[in-house]
Amino acid sequence: MNTIKNKPVAEVVKIAKTPNINPYILWELVGFNAIIVRELTAIRPDLTYEMKQKIIMDDNEYVRASYATRQDLTNDEFEKLANDENPIVRRNVAKNPKLNKQLVEKLANDTDQFVKAYIAKRNDLNDELINKLANEESPIVRAEIALRPNLNRTLLEKLIHDASSYVRAEIAHKRKDLTIDLIDTLINDNSTLVRADVAKYQKLTPEQIKKLSKDKSYIVQKIIAQKFGVIS
Repeated sequence: MNTIKNKPVAEVVKIAKTPNINPYILWELVGFNAIIVRELTAIRPDLTYEMKQKIIMDDNEYVRASYATRQDLTNDEFEKLANDENPIVRRNVAKNPKLNKQLVEKLANDTDQFVKAYIAKRNDLNDELINKLANEESPIVRAEIALRPNLNRTLLEKLIHDASSYVRAEIAHKRKDLTIDLIDTLINDNSTLVRADVAKYQKLTPEQIKKLSKDKSYIVQKIIAQKFGVIS
């Protein structure tokens, strides 16, 4: 009987990517010693229930995290993975678009800031969760809320005055829908990083360009000079 046990890892990786292999080889892939092989096997569409149960109990977090990306997880599997001890696994659960409402709410209260940040990126959050995450201790989480499309004006104004310059800089750097008054707020920010980011904004008024060209930071002045040819 053919076996992959003694084959080079590179060759087994190719086998793990090959469709329609016999069940005996598939079982060997599930238990293969190289983590990369088990990671690839975890997302195969032809796994049996028994194989899936073995993978979800794998002792390596990256294998379980790979399994957590599947779009065909059952509610029981989602529950188990959402309670995994390793945040690497829970982060992939948080990114999974098929995650149910109850587990979205659960992971919005996770102890890991990156799990909550991935939840903050989801497009299926209700207003209550958005407001909750906007008040999270971690600036990484608050920044993800600040970058949400169609964020209500009140919350955006709150976050544009956030205590963390990281949150304010992310708004200045990545939001493309800022109104003139919000840009003015960022232009007057006490952080050079924030002002440097807003200086790169595409829709500055002549007055805003002039003000930034006279900024106390040479970095900001240089950006304006290079972008608009304006020198103070």
